[in-house]
Amino acid sequence: MRLVFLTVVLIVVNVLIQGVYWRIDLTGDKRFTISRPSKDILKKLNDKVYFRIFLTGDLPAEYRRLKVAITDMLDEYAAYSGHRVLYEFYNPFDLDDEKAVKAELKSITESGVIPRPIARTEMGELTRKVIIPGAIVSYKGREIPLNFLPPAKALTENDVEVVNAAISTLEYKMSSAIARLMAARRKKVLFTEGHGELPRAQIADMGITLQEAQYDVSFINLRETVGIPPLTDLIIIAKPTQPFSEKDKFKIDQYIMHGGKVLWLIDGMKANLDSLADKEEFLAMDLPLNLDDQLFQYGVRINKDLLLDKRCNPLPLFSQNGKIKNYYPWYFFPVVFPGSRHAVVKHLDPVMMRFAGTMDTIKVPEVKKTVLLASSNESTAWKTPVLVRLALARTPPLEEQFRSKHLPVAVLLEGRFRSLYENRIPEKTLRIYRDSLGLDFKSRSADNKMIIVSDGDVIRNEYTSKGKIIPLGQYRFNPKAYFGNRDFLMNCVDYLTDEFGLIETRSKDFKVHPLNNELLRKSTWRWQLIVLAVPLLSLLIFAFVYTLIRKKKYTGSL
Repeated sequence: MRLVFLTVVLIVVNVLIQGVYWRIDLTGDKRFTISRPSKDILKKLNDKVYFRIFLTGDLPAEYRRLKVAITDMLDEYAAYSGHRVLYEFYNPFDLDDEKAVKAELKSITESGVIPRPIARTEMGELTRKVIIPGAIVSYKGREIPLNFLPPAKALTENDVEVVNAAISTLEYKMSSAIARLMAARRKKVLFTEGHGELPRAQIADMGITLQEAQYDVSFINLRETVGIPPLTDLIIIAKPTQPFSEKDKFKIDQYIMHGGKVLWLIDGMKANLDSLADKEEFLAMDLPLNLDDQLFQYGVRINKDLLLDKRCNPLPLFSQNGKIKNYYPWYFFPVVFPGSRHAVVKHLDPVMMRFAGTMDTIKVPEVKKTVLLASSNESTAWKTPVLVRLALARTPPLEEQFRSKHLPVAVLLEGRFRSLYENRIPEKTLRIYRDSLGLDFKSRSADNKMIIVSDGDVIRNEYTSKGKIIPLGQYRFNPKAYFGNRDFLMNCVDYLTDEFGLIETRSKDFKVHPLNNELLRKSTWRWQLIVLAVPLLSLLIFAFVYTLIRKKKYTGSL
């Protein structure tokens, strides 16, 4: 009777907890805990999301670990979404026909998924192969590519570091992909024109990247429009070289007051490497853009200077016959690192800059400032005018000049911004603005955010001699050197336009606790002794105790 009662109780409890879902994450870094923004997105799914993942087959150990992490994450997504997240692993290399494999690889690459060459040592020999660490994500007939890893920087990269960084950003990338597919409309990004901004060909790489990430990309000439359309999610001001009129500044100001986001990529000085093409030096002067008072009002000042940093890219100097003579450090091309642990720059590779300036933050009520990128602890800033000479590559400035530390070059502003034009605009102008856009003048914004970078070239892609785009972040004079420019700018765009707060998922740290190889080497004999002796000793003790127990049981004495 007791057994029957216990069985009935177990059945009832099992039925009751069928609708209850709970999990406990016992990992120290909470790697299996889905963030609240991701849960909110998954709960809003009203159809199936399908992940077709190409990271499979004969993988090296580290990439098998990434595959396991992807599987675990998608299992969590499936559980929290009511099993609306589905996935499969597909290996195009399993096709029998070589032509079919090539055709499939071409199709995958054209969709935006980037194959990755890797090298590994087997039986003392270096072997090379190609893996595809990406997926195609589909939802309601729409699909976007998802790359788990950035483009390879070198064939022999540290796989552990690469995979750890990828695992840290898995949730962010997956949730962002789902959010973009769910959006009722594509987010709209406008590049401004009319003030000598970078030509479209020199921002082509970023434009393509934004379109692949499901952004609508277009252009707006501020001189030819009454205002910025209200449905614009972000404007990018990329390296203007001509002054802004008060009318154009007013359009930007009111766009911000009504909640619009701006990514400012602004030079404080006029300097270009092409100026050294046929001479040994040029004079860099300040660039009068008429934006100083506006940026000051929001919380920053772009200084009229050029940043020199010991952490920089090299510049090749050529001989008379056109061959590269040697590479020298070019302090005007600084390589900058994250200036904080903010999600925009966390897990970010260093960013390449060219003739960047520095910035100061200004105390403005209700506006928070966060330095995103900064110089090294061996840097300096030369005030206008600056004589830029090729000789500086061969004979660098004195060591004691590089004493400045962590000079800001990219700053995030968040808070309530005050209009530059409060009580300054005639009623007639305000009436035209109101009638054209249907918007009233605002003297104060609600909570808003913007990012300012004191280098317009951070977004500029270059071209090869054959007219092919050099990927954004690849250094022209060293094709093997890749920097995080593209990722940094995409993080900025995603953060500024993010409605769910997904960027916080980039703050996760995936920690691996490796064995201390040096300690293992020194104490190998001790561990070998423990591994061999402890089981044998345990067996002997068990046999001895067991014999004593049996002897006592059957003879009544020890």
